[in-house]
Parts: sequence; C-alpha cells; structure tokens
Amino acid sequence: MSDYVQLAKSFCIGQPVYDMPGSLWRQSFEYIQEYGSSLKLDKNKVHDLWTVLGGCIRNKIRDDKIILDVLMRVLPGYSGPDKVVYRGECKFLFEQNRLGFCWTTKKEVAELFASGRNRIESGGVLLKALAPSNAILAAPNSHSSEFLREDEYTCNPTLLLDIDIIKAFS
Repeated sequence: MSDYVQLAKSFCIGQPVYDMPGSLWRQSFEYIQEYGSSLKLDKNKVHDLWTVLGGCIRNKIRDDKIILDVLMRVLPGYSGPDKVVYRGECKFLFEQNRLGFCWTTKKEVAELFASGRNRIESGGVLLKALAPSNAILAAPNSHSSEFLREDEYTCNPTLLLDIDIIKAFS
C-alpha cells in the first residue's frame, strides 16, 4: 500500500500523523476525494484531528479547494442556527481572498490570533462575518470548547456573508 493511501486512511479515522511532506498530504486528500466513500470514516475523530492539526495540514497542501471538498465529506456537519463568527487572519491571506476554515464566536479569541501569530508576516486583521448554517461544516468539539476554550466552528469560507475587517494589527 502506498504512503498516501495509508495517510488517507489514518486521516479518515482521526489518527494523528506528523512530519509528512505536503505532496503526500495532497495525494492523500486527492485519494479521499476519489475513494472516500470506501474508506472507514470516524467524523468525530477527524474533527478532533482537524482542530489540532488543521492549520499545519492546510499549510502543507496549499490548495483550499481540495481541502474544502474533503472537509465537506469527513466532518460531522451542522444543523444549528446561523452564527456571527470571528477570525484572526493574516492580512496577505485576506487580501488574496484565501480565508481560513476555522472561525470562532468569541471575538477575543480571534483577536488573539489577529494580533499574535497571524500578524507576523504582513500584519493581522480581525474579521467578523455571518456564517449561515449551510456554511458551517462542524460546530465546536469538546477539545475546542472545553480544553482550548476557542469555540472553533469549521466553516466553508466561500459561503460566509458580510465579511468585515473590524480591526487591523501591524
């Protein structure tokens, strides 16, 4: 079995995998796109894995369309009300319309990201948006809400509405 197939299988059961090159992650996500319906899938464990490693995986794959397609297949889904959400984003990613997937209902959490690690390269922006229920791929899991206290909603950023910069950090 090839490495990317094993990585795809590990990802789909929420098994943490570290130190894999971006090309292998990309191949594994392409494999999930094509053969995902035949893979064993634990959506809650994948959600836990995404909460912890999602940013690293995104940085390695560098293709939000593939990532979004896979997340729509492997995350638990959401059936609650629309939410006002916030995100601390890198200014250059915002300017390139490459918004991330992880948002929060806690403004102060998003502000920490906007003023901290996401401002290092180009400055950070604190964003506010309306997430219609169909834009939300997963509500906060217990790791996000109880341990990290971030209340992270995984969203399809292309479906978010009324996205505004409410504060900028240089």
